[in-house]
Amino acid sequence: MKNWLKIASGAMMTVALSVSAQSVDQRKTLRQSVDVTELSTLADKYQKKFEADEAKVLAYLLANPTLKRDDVVKGVGRSIVRIDNDGNPVYRVARGTVDGQKNRASGILIKTDSLYPGGSIGVNITGTGMLAGVWEPGVLPVDGSGAVSHDLLIGKATNQDPQPTTTVAGNANHAAHVTGTIVGSDIASRPSARGIAYGATSKNWDAANDLAEMTAAAATGLLVSNHSYGDANTQSTNLWKYGAYDTEAKDWDAMLKAAPNYLPFVAAGNEQTSSGNFAAKAGYDIMTGPAASKNTMVVGAVGVIVAGGPNDDKAMSAYSNWGPTDDGRVKPDIVAKGTGIDSAQAINATTGALTNSAYSGNGDDSSGTSYASPAAAAAGLLLQQYYSTLTGGAFMRSSTLKALMLGTAEDLGNPGPDHKFGWGLLNIEQAAQAIKKRTSLTAPATLANSRGSRIEEIAVNPAADSTTEITRRVYAKGGQPLVVNIGWIDDEGPEQLASEGVDPTTSRMVYEFDVMVRQVAPNPLVETWPWIVPSMLNRTANATIATAWFQSNGGNFRQVIIANPIANAEYTIVIRKKTGSPAADRSLSLVAFGLAETAPGLPVDGACGSANGTPSLVAPSANLCSAGTASTVTSGTNSFTWTCNSDNGGANASCAAPHQYTVTATAGANGTLSCNSPVTGGNTTTCIASPA
Repeated sequence: MKNWLKIASGAMMTVALSVSAQSVDQRKTLRQSVDVTELSTLADKYQKKFEADEAKVLAYLLANPTLKRDDVVKGVGRSIVRIDNDGNPVYRVARGTVDGQKNRASGILIKTDSLYPGGSIGVNITGTGMLAGVWEPGVLPVDGSGAVSHDLLIGKATNQDPQPTTTVAGNANHAAHVTGTIVGSDIASRPSARGIAYGATSKNWDAANDLAEMTAAAATGLLVSNHSYGDANTQSTNLWKYGAYDTEAKDWDAMLKAAPNYLPFVAAGNEQTSSGNFAAKAGYDIMTGPAASKNTMVVGAVGVIVAGGPNDDKAMSAYSNWGPTDDGRVKPDIVAKGTGIDSAQAINATTGALTNSAYSGNGDDSSGTSYASPAAAAAGLLLQQYYSTLTGGAFMRSSTLKALMLGTAEDLGNPGPDHKFGWGLLNIEQAAQAIKKRTSLTAPATLANSRGSRIEEIAVNPAADSTTEITRRVYAKGGQPLVVNIGWIDDEGPEQLASEGVDPTTSRMVYEFDVMVRQVAPNPLVETWPWIVPSMLNRTANATIATAWFQSNGGNFRQVIIANPIANAEYTIVIRKKTGSPAADRSLSLVAFGLAETAPGLPVDGACGSANGTPSLVAPSANLCSAGTASTVTSGTNSFTWTCNSDNGGANASCAAPHQYTVTATAGANGTLSCNSPVTGGNTTTCIASPA
């Protein structure tokens, strides 16, 4: 039995003191963005629920003395976490088996190597200074000093208090494997097992009290966490729970609404071909718990090991759970490699002793959505780091990061979104290009100012309804698709209850937005609409294209693709909020790419008189003396001064004509540059350059 230490109302403070990520200024800014009061209330609520569940579990075990709380079934560790309303134990299991391709190969498939030194983006982004939260059905084994001692994780991962005193071997291995995929070091003895965000660190918790701990960590500015576990889907699981927006899904959304920068990555589950009481679903509609929530990133797995090779890394795996949710939302959201992932193992398979040098290998047994999810989480951490280096330390809202990752994914399976692959295979190179080519939001929306992409977080007027249009002007590059994506953080929706029966299709959305792209010229009547996601009743069908507003129920993400836009043509992005959505402040994330890439023009000095607008880095030639001639023109820091000569003697005339220069900050080849604010005219910017 696990020996739990009570957190009680001190949960918020306990975790706040233990989390340290990013710079002091960045943490301060992130804390300002969260609703601390709401998070504190939720942390207390979730803590009390956890304690009530624990009491029921202990009573159940007392009444059933032959039953073990923790055991291993078919190589997978499981633990009783609560007792359901029918009096049955609910088990939590890891979403993979450990007994892998490799961590490094997993990153190559989703193109995270494009951000590494020597990569195609031309930067040095490895996760340095970034923190991942990791919740697992067990904690990392430690040595006698209390430190995590595996070679791949030395100095990279730390268990957080309070935690259980024991963890079954299978769960210890699983925790080490998942953590290694995210932050594992680049060590000479096992280069194939290097983590995807190998410069980052992690803080690790046991998952039994996850919501209270996540809520507390969110209040400190946590950006990304991974959750490679879920309730075991067994013969005793009520059928209505599959695809249901239940209490757990609702609670996760409530927490994430109050922490707008925090994005948890959740493994979809591995029961696609299981023989449980859901076998008739044929792999579809089997998401449960947080995998059925709206504000998380639910990750499925691709990859098939072919005897004699080569392996098919982009094929749907034989185990990954499929959606949709009962109300028709796309699940999983995204897919990544989950089959045959080589990473750390904490326990020697033969002796059962703690080891610091064991690895899982790269066979079928090291497979599961458990190992796809941490790859995606690590990739999300890298994108946040890269974005912050170009925005003076600012980070994306979770809806922006999610829209960026979904919107740039490689389409697999049926055309458009489907309920096997979601929005497709992560493509971090494409996502990073969108960050790199961001168009300035302070410049006029003209062809001359278009830089390739637009990433914007839009504050929506609370009074907006289905007739109110939010518009943005963009220019297409041509020769490639113009892709427009919107996403938002939704409030917790109406909870789905057993009394509603199996597979009710009532929407669980609270806010609804939609988007359409209208060509301005030469064909102003041409409008392109977003995907309509296949419904619950037609879940195997292909996605179609909408023809009017609010026809899709894809959840809190929409995508419009213009496959063959006219080069340099103007398009208008039109967004509407559905009537009936709450009249409250709401931030909407816009990610568009495939835009024209026009090189910046020459800098132009502010000038006076007839010299206004002249591209020049020297003083204007205009004579501002009221009489006579200007013998000299002096160029000061912020103005030009004319010395005037005339019959009435000398005098001075001046005008404010501040110099403008093109400033490029650099850290050298493959170096890392961290600036406290964007490099702009009239602004003092401090940059720290770290060489490669």
